[in-house]
Amino acid sequence: MLIHITWVGDYQVCNLDKCVGFGATYRISFTLFLFFLLHGIALYSSSCQKLDQGFWMPKIGLLLLLLICCYMIPNDFYDIYTHIARIIGGVFLLLQIIILIDFAYAWNEDWISEEKNWKAAIIFVSMLFFAGSIVLLVFMFRWFGGEGCGLEKFFLSFTIVLTAAFTLISITFAEKGLLPPAVLSMYAHYICFNALSSSPSTCNTFTNPDTSQLIIGLIIAALSTSYAAYNLATSNSIFGGGDGEGDVEAPKAAPAVEAPKAEVMSDKAADKAEKADDKAAAKEAAEDEEPEPLGPAQAMRNAKFHFIMAAGSMYMAMILTNWKDRQEAQSGTTSYDVASETMWIKIISQWLTCLLYIWTLIAPFVCKDRDFS
Repeated sequence: MLIHITWVGDYQVCNLDKCVGFGATYRISFTLFLFFLLHGIALYSSSCQKLDQGFWMPKIGLLLLLLICCYMIPNDFYDIYTHIARIIGGVFLLLQIIILIDFAYAWNEDWISEEKNWKAAIIFVSMLFFAGSIVLLVFMFRWFGGEGCGLEKFFLSFTIVLTAAFTLISITFAEKGLLPPAVLSMYAHYICFNALSSSPSTCNTFTNPDTSQLIIGLIIAALSTSYAAYNLATSNSIFGGGDGEGDVEAPKAAPAVEAPKAEVMSDKAADKAEKADDKAAAKEAAEDEEPEPLGPAQAMRNAKFHFIMAAGSMYMAMILTNWKDRQEAQSGTTSYDVASETMWIKIISQWLTCLLYIWTLIAPFVCKDRDFS
């Protein structure tokens, strides 16, 4: 409906050129960014912390109001916002890498725990991931490794070196198991495939519907954000609050002082008669009661989650627009996901993933005076 708004007074708010395509994507992204950013900042005030547990209708009204206001902002602002979103989107991409590594470690620790001890399942899933990586690698050499394709062959060869290196380190002296390197190996090969399929070179002989890469990227981003939310809610690992976990739960109330036994017995009949009414009244009072403010530790965890969602709003816009701005979109391109810049962003993110994972394996041996448990 907003694309049919044309004039407010003498100011042109929106038309088809401004609000369809990339313009609409960045407007919605900026709306969600502001909504989550304001929500996260509000949690730093103890008087506003109860907003995180209710008040859904006012928050929905705020979201709609922000959306309308963001459609009234001229395109020149969103040209600047695009450059900021690229930076924040890159930060979120790095965060997504950290989330992936943390998930691989958590998955392995869960399956080797004393309660489960699923060693056979670990071996089966790991072999499945490694087999998938090898099959994808074979197809990549067929699709991108033709004659004269030196850069593409370098990307593939370097992927093999990185994955072999962190796999050997993990299963030998690091003793971190087989599942984490299997997960990271599959992800590294997928990112390499994704990067090479974005190459505008004639070496790129792979053809597929553009929407498939988009959907997979959105799913990975959504899963990363969901895992971060779970991680924050349970105070585990890299995103948890750590200190002050007692603030999550409200302190238990002190037991009431008991009345003398004779007085209790004398009032017993009256209490029985009023019990049914009291239960109904208590239930209604509990439903109407305003939510209590969060504890400091839980409030900070929730604030982190909203900041992650704000960054994710920018990252989603980058995925949907292929990291391009409005002018680049209007200039035209051979395909949605084909561009040298896109290829390099993806392959560099793969290198960062592998190098960061290798660092998590060797850090305990390099920095022996620090506790990495």
